[in-house]
Amino acid sequence: MNLIALNREDQYFAAAGLLHGVSKTDNHGIPWDPLRRVASAWIVHAEGQDERARSIAAPALTRTGAAVAHALLAELYRGLGESARAA
Repeated sequence: MNLIALNREDQYFAAAGLLHGVSKTDNHGIPWDPLRRVASAWIVHAEGQDERARSIAAPALTRTGAAVAHALLAELYRGLGESARAA
């Protein structure tokens, strides 16, 4: 998220690669898959691939117990012009 806020486009590819190594299962009570999905969706959105961002993020919408992921997801959907999903 910081890379996007700082507009570090030169680092998006490397960041996306690192996200592939993040677990898809919960560990120690942390919902890694929704966090990984939201971060990935933000990167592809920053690259102008909005449909792909929606596709990546969609499964995180139904995941319970992921407040941080949902807050970041709401902001993503707001940026995509989808206020109903952002809510």
